[in-house]
Amino acid sequence: MAQAFLKPRDYSHPKPTLEITGDITLLDQIVRDPSIYPLVSQDTDPPADEFTLRPLLDGRNVFVLVKAGLEPAGFWLFHCTSDGVYEAHTNLLDKWRGEFASEAALKVIELMFTRTPCSVLTTRVPAFNRATSIFARHHGFSKMYTEREAFLKDGVKNDVEFLYLTMSDWFFKQAGGYETAGARLVGAVGSAVYNRYVGVGLRLLRARDVTKADWFFNTIAPLIGRVPIRVLGTRGDIACLSVDGQVVQVSDDLEVVICQ
Repeated sequence: MAQAFLKPRDYSHPKPTLEITGDITLLDQIVRDPSIYPLVSQDTDPPADEFTLRPLLDGRNVFVLVKAGLEPAGFWLFHCTSDGVYEAHTNLLDKWRGEFASEAALKVIELMFTRTPCSVLTTRVPAFNRATSIFARHHGFSKMYTEREAFLKDGVKNDVEFLYLTMSDWFFKQAGGYETAGARLVGAVGSAVYNRYVGVGLRLLRARDVTKADWFFNTIAPLIGRVPIRVLGTRGDIACLSVDGQVVQVSDDLEVVICQ
């Protein structure tokens, strides 16, 4: 997340909207902007007008465009470094930093954990960019380690701080709005955190990611003292689940049919 974000709050801006994109012309135009490229590049990189992200459009990486109304506000690049692990690179235009950037960050973190194979987000921040380090921590990231003299900028070798955020941390500290969906499936038997657990799992199933839903159910359940929900199978928009020993079918619109 190599940019500076600390600005006064501005409540007059439109709400950020997100879309996964592969529009290389727009992405290159944004990253080459004078308010972005000097912050994300180092001395060994080419001049802005020669830089392109095209080699990173390989199907594994995720580009998320951020819009303010109809206006592009920037994008996040999530570079897949290994299975389930994505390194975040933030490219927001100067006009849209501050409160707007914070709202967009929360949304893009949620998108990555619920609509992609991502289970761990990482990011790296040069030591001179303290504002971005604070911004990342504000959105749940924790420090892993510091690599000494790893970022050459204006002839100076800067230390680089590496940070991370796991899906489990996101679930317990940030995920919200899923309790209602979970309650529709488990009803009064669920606590708020259990309903959230069910709701996030259902969101993963709606994204047709059965493998990740299975992983999520089995990872979180022991942490909240519950028996994991098991995915017995799927057919179209119908998922068959085992919930506390009871087999149920649930559709994308959360219509529930108890099987036994």
